[in-house]
Parts: sequence; structure tokens; C-alpha cells
Amino acid sequence: MKTTQTEIKRVILDRAPLLQCAHGGVKGRSVISNARPHVGKEALLALDIKDCFPSITPALVEGVFERLGFEGEAAKVLVLLTTFKFQLPQGAPTSPALANLALRGIDIRVIGLARQQGFFYTRYVDDLAVSGRRRLKKFLRLHEKIVRTEGFRLKSKKPLMFQNEPQVITKLVVNQKVNLPRSKRAAIQKEAMEQAKAGRNKVSKSTLGKIAWAKLINAPFGIRLLERLRRVSK
Repeated sequence: MKTTQTEIKRVILDRAPLLQCAHGGVKGRSVISNARPHVGKEALLALDIKDCFPSITPALVEGVFERLGFEGEAAKVLVLLTTFKFQLPQGAPTSPALANLALRGIDIRVIGLARQQGFFYTRYVDDLAVSGRRRLKKFLRLHEKIVRTEGFRLKSKKPLMFQNEPQVITKLVVNQKVNLPRSKRAAIQKEAMEQAKAGRNKVSKSTLGKIAWAKLINAPFGIRLLERLRRVSK
């Protein structure tokens, strides 16, 4: 089944045109590219769709395949191959791509509002981010209404985030630049140094992976931490 889904993704879904706002499960895009448009904005709104994959029904998926040119039995077979228990299955190769296409209605409406009001909009799977001037506060309920009228629910409400506080989307801070939260950097550093001091070259692969990820986001921090680990090892 996984092999079949991988082929459906490669042959059909990867060739489907995507809106520029979609960053999750898209080749060449990531949580970092998703965060960049929101750096330095006065206000940031983060909305999380509740139970995103379970909310995407076979009917929605069939609609996606029909828009891509598959009709009748062909569309129904593709739905059977890509859904499970009347929803998108977590971990299936096709699920992120289908989610992007199923959420197109939300994207189009929010993009239209963003262009009209001078806002910036991106989406990483089920995480929606809108940023701009402080007047964004006036449009909070409208964004929530768009999600609801497209058939989805939101998780607990989050307040707007302004420049006088950490502005965080998909676990990244965007106040002045894309960065890991200070607490996360401190935790990674503590974990790495404790392991290094416990014995030479004892830093785990998991911790090294965290350092590599931190370096990708904040190169100076990652380089400094690696240098400290080398000194301790010596």
C-alpha cells in the first residue's frame, strides 16, 4: 500500500499545481520558508486546524481527484487507496499533498483577504499564519469564520502576537529573524554539554541531529556549540 501511495504521490499529486502559501509536504519548502514572510511584522496571527487529517473526508478527497481530471471509478479507486476509516491516514505518503489540495478553499479566501489588506499568509499543513500591521486584530474573527465555513474547526484560540512578545509559528520565533526560541536553544546546549562532559565523544546521534537543525536555523549558535563540544572532547 505504501508503495502504491508513493506512486500516486509521484505521478499525480506532485504534478498538481500548488499555491505559494503552502509549505508543508512540499519539496524545497519547510517550516523555515513558512516562517520567513512573517519576520519583523507588527502583528502575527497563528491558527491551528483541529484534527486536520481526520476532518478531510473521502468526499473531499474525491473532489480533489476530480479537479485533477479523474472521474467516476478512477476517482473512487484513488480515494480508496489514499483514505482509511473515512479520513486521511497519518503517515501515508499521499496525506500531506492531499491535505494541501483539500485546504485550497481556505487558502484562496485568506490569500484574497491578505492581498486586499496588505497581510502576509502562509500555511504549514494545518498551521495557518497571517501577519501584518496591528490592524490585523480587526480581522481575527473573519479569519476564524473562513476556516469554519470551509468545514474545519480550530483548536483553542490564540491571541495575536505583537513585537513586544515572542512571535512564534511552527515552534520558530520570527520577531527579528527566523530563530529557535531562547529556551529551546538553551535546552539543546545543556543536553549536548552534559553528554560531552560525561565522556569523550558521547554526544548521541539524536542530540547531534538537534544541533544540526539548530545550526540550519541559527548558524552562529550551531557553530559556537559545535566548537565548545570539540574543546570539551579534547
